[in-house]
Amino acid sequence: MTPANQPLTARQRKFVEVFCDCLNATKAARVAGYAHANARIIGRQNLTKLNIAAAIEQRLAESIMTPQEAAYRLSLIGRGTFANFLVVDPLTKSVRIDLNTPDAQENLHVLKKVKQRRTIRHTKEGPVETVYTEIELYDALDAIWKILQLHMRYQPTLNNQKPQTANVVVYKLPDGQEVRF
Repeated sequence: MTPANQPLTARQRKFVEVFCDCLNATKAARVAGYAHANARIIGRQNLTKLNIAAAIEQRLAESIMTPQEAAYRLSLIGRGTFANFLVVDPLTKSVRIDLNTPDAQENLHVLKKVKQRRTIRHTKEGPVETVYTEIELYDALDAIWKILQLHMRYQPTLNNQKPQTANVVVYKLPDGQEVRF
């Protein structure tokens, strides 16, 4: 075993970089330049070296999302709205989805799915292409529930049992669900 404070070689630094991206020691060893035939063994050995393990631990710790960042991202999803992606034509009053507006570009993180389908119709005037765009946002209500759970203001229940809390305030949502605080 090597000491934890021993500097990494260039190949070991590459191993750490690739391993932290894929979490696959064999692949990391291959990409780092170790012999393909021995990549599995060398990858496993590298994970036991204290200096490599320390570098991996440090790099993963730097990239882990903090609870504050997770709450912030959930709040962005909870506030997400289709309005940022819709454009109303002032003449025809028709509505279309536009992902290229500044508002849309700033809110792409709330999109769960984007589907586009193109069709071409042949007319007397020539081919006419129509693009159908469908978007789906992450579930805002689910994000709000998770934020409430994070703040320990809402506890999910099993088998529709009422949560055990003191000073419970109950809100009834339009869809009939109850929210307890």
